[in-house]
Amino acid sequence: MYRAAGQVLEETGGFNLSLEHLNLESVMRRADVSRSAVYRVWPTKEEFNADLLQAWAGPNLRDPGAVDPATIKAAEAV
Repeated sequence: MYRAAGQVLEETGGFNLSLEHLNLESVMRRADVSRSAVYRVWPTKEEFNADLLQAWAGPNLRDPGAVDPATIKAAEAV
C-alpha cells in the first residue's frame, strides 16, 4: 500500500504539505488490495496517512539523531 501510495502521489503532483489529494481508492487499486482489507487495518484515510508518513520517515523516527526531541513531542501531541 505504501509503495502504491508513492506511485499515485508521483502521478498526481507529488507530496505537498498535506496528503489531502491522495486518493485512497486509487492506492487500493494500484496495490491490488481489497477495500475491506484496507479498512480493517486503517478504519479512516487519516489513519492510513499517519502510518504512511511514519513508514516514509523510516525506522529511525524516534532516534534523537534523526529528529530533534521538540519535533517528536509535537508529533506525538498531534
